[in-house]
Amino acid sequence: MTIARIQLDDERGLEAVAAFRGAYDLAQFGGSVVQTAAQLRAEIADSEFNRHLFWAAWEGDRVVGEASVDFPLQENLDLGYAELQAEADARSAGYSTLIWSNRVPDEYLEQYGKLLTQLELDEPDEDVVGEIADYTPERIREGEARSTASGYFSIIAVSQAPDGSLAAHSEVEVRTEPGADLAFQRNTLVFEAHRGHRLGLALKLATHRAIAEQFPAVRRIATWNSHVNPWMIEVNERMGYRPRYREVIYQTG
Repeated sequence: MTIARIQLDDERGLEAVAAFRGAYDLAQFGGSVVQTAAQLRAEIADSEFNRHLFWAAWEGDRVVGEASVDFPLQENLDLGYAELQAEADARSAGYSTLIWSNRVPDEYLEQYGKLLTQLELDEPDEDVVGEIADYTPERIREGEARSTASGYFSIIAVSQAPDGSLAAHSEVEVRTEPGADLAFQRNTLVFEAHRGHRLGLALKLATHRAIAEQFPAVRRIATWNSHVNPWMIEVNERMGYRPRYREVIYQTG
């Protein structure tokens, strides 16, 4: 067996990789998605944001495996959010943004628990059925301790309404170990009575700015979206997120 890098002008190599993918899909899934050499070339070509290296494992004249690596060429978190920030500021006038690290202050625990419970009530999971958790102060503190012990640093942002109540929240987590360059966008929720003020956008901008300032090694942020939540999909796409895979949930009756 030999390992060789596939170049964009390697027509034979591209065709062999495409044939391997077809055979793999047929063996794994019982069907095959046809891909041409030109389509594969477009997939692995470099862009202004990433350099893509691609290798194939050969047995004779047949490809039996593949591997690839992406190298960011630009700071992916520096996406030019000035226009989005101006929009969020204009629409969320009267609301203030509070940012906490790892721990919700005692005086906000009860309100924050209501946000987390409402998130589970509002989560657009279509036909998936689950039990709604009661986020008591004790439950929140246990979760914070577990997250910290697991090596996560949490940046929590909340919107405070003019009357002092919490109207929305968003959270991003990143590993604290050296070399960690990926963060995760977790929950975002806006209470129904406060929707329409771009609070979700405002909070995501705040957490992403905090990540860039406190963890400059982070190159990418991953998140998840229900396909029946077009409002958050719009926010994420405007912030530069792009889909990478689809998750399917199965639940027994």
